[in-house]
Order: sequence, then structure tokens, then C-alpha cells
Amino acid sequence: MADAGKDPINDEAKRDAAASIAKAFQDVQAGEEAARQAEERLSRLEAKIEELLASAEAGIEGKEGLGEEMGRVVEELRGLEGGKEEKS
Repeated sequence: MADAGKDPINDEAKRDAAASIAKAFQDVQAGEEAARQAEERLSRLEAKIEELLASAEAGIEGKEGLGEEMGRVVEELRGLEGGKEEKS
């Protein structure tokens, strides 16, 4: 007769449950690692965006001086063109 204390179906179900739980923990750990890596990438992107914004703001603030300088260059060029026309 079969041993009454041994139930192969119950033992298999327990092994399947234990394997499923172990797999679930592995999946959770993999998900946590993926989330950590994504957070690191987002932090680096945020820092880069802040750097670009600061650079753009500095560029905008410096545009007034640049515009004045460009105006002087344009006037000089016009003066040169006018000098050529006068010589012709």
C-alpha cells in the first residue's frame, strides 16, 4: 500500500508554489534594479537639462551685448561698402 504520509500531488504543488515565490522575488529584484537604473538616467538627464537651461539663460543675457557688437560690425561693414562706392 501507498504511504499515507506522502501525497505526491501535494508535494508537487508545494514545490511549484516555492518555485513561483522564488521567481516572483527574482522578478521584484530585477524590477527594483531597472527602476534604480532608470532613476539614475533621469537624474543625469535632469542635470544636463539644467545645465543647458543655464547656458541658454546666460546666452540670452549676453545677447544684448552681442547685439550691440553686431550693430557696430554692421556699421563698419556699411562704412566699408560706402568707402568702396565713393572710390568708384
